[in-house]
Amino acid sequence: MILLINELAKPEVLLEKYSTSLNCINYGYIHEDLMIPLCTFLRQHNLNTICQVITPPLASYGFGNICDIQAYYALKVFNAETIYSFIRGDKLLFINKGTSELIKKLSENVSDIRYSIEVNNIEIIGNKVKVETLFGSDYYDKVLVTTKLPNDVIKDDFYNQLMNKIDTNPFVTCAYEVSNKNLGTTYYKANLGKKGKIQFFHTFKRNNRTILVAYAYGIVQKDLINGITDDIENLGIHINNLITTKQRYIFPH
Repeated sequence: MILLINELAKPEVLLEKYSTSLNCINYGYIHEDLMIPLCTFLRQHNLNTICQVITPPLASYGFGNICDIQAYYALKVFNAETIYSFIRGDKLLFINKGTSELIKKLSENVSDIRYSIEVNNIEIIGNKVKVETLFGSDYYDKVLVTTKLPNDVIKDDFYNQLMNKIDTNPFVTCAYEVSNKNLGTTYYKANLGKKGKIQFFHTFKRNNRTILVAYAYGIVQKDLINGITDDIENLGIHINNLITTKQRYIFPH
């Protein structure tokens, strides 16, 4: 604890030096000090305890292994105040009324939102952009893409080449109903940032049921789900049933 207190004053002063890279839209300029793994950057500045403290939330947010991810990517999102929030134990992972509140805010000025529809083709035709799905096609003046798309969905060599440069971390979510009543958020320290391993779980109550949601890096497949289930049961947690699994691709970089 004393080591952590001694380190707490350093991040804000340290990161101010890199404000041009971290706080501005720079289209390519990255300070060379930030082009190293985050764990190396923190240890070079004698922030060893902070390195240990922020590893669990960084892994749970999908950033991967702290010794692999570039310092720039992590510190671009997690500034000094966010680091302090991690240390204080603030609950940053949850939204009181669920993520539907985000959609509600975003939709206040949008009348037509179509959920869970996969886009199969984006193509420039004349001065319009054609967007195709399994349910048909529409033409737009402009299209804003905010996620990585599969290869060749964009029918434009230049934009498709840029899309192919974006990488993501595959992330799996598993929801279980469990018998245990009083479970807290639990991180698997030895697994943090490792592919094919459970990272953490949290629980919530719904209709007098305890729902446990576990998160892991990897692709949905039987071996991974079985491994997640075994790791949870090894803690003495009784699983009634697996409710659902969800594949996600997060942290585009």
